[in-house]
Amino acid sequence: MKIIEAYLRILLIFFALKSRGIQHYVKYFDTPSFSSSPDSHKETLKKVKKAVDLAVKFMIFNSDCVYYSLAFAMMLRRRNIPAVVCMGVSIFPFRAHAWVQVNGVVVSGDEKIVGGLYSFENACDYE
Repeated sequence: MKIIEAYLRILLIFFALKSRGIQHYVKYFDTPSFSSSPDSHKETLKKVKKAVDLAVKFMIFNSDCVYYSLAFAMMLRRRNIPAVVCMGVSIFPFRAHAWVQVNGVVVSGDEKIVGGLYSFENACDYE
């Protein structure tokens, strides 16, 4: 059931970003109002991540890290896990990436990539 939810959320995000732009999803870049510890939700987090990973494999279009991260964060927040979408960029070589953090811990995206990026202002404010 989570795979279907993930698939539908990614499709929804794809069409919403194409028609309305990213401003509709800015709320997922802010720190959530509820608090939780990442350890208390490890199993739920793993299941949701697995569902989103599988849904991405069956997408009819190339679903990049932005779609993945927004869908993953939406599903985690629906389960009261305080997920935040972060975006970063490096200039040389140029690359950009989006990832999800829970209480400052990276839960999606490659840590090696994330470590070499400069986060966009206010996109990842845990310090």
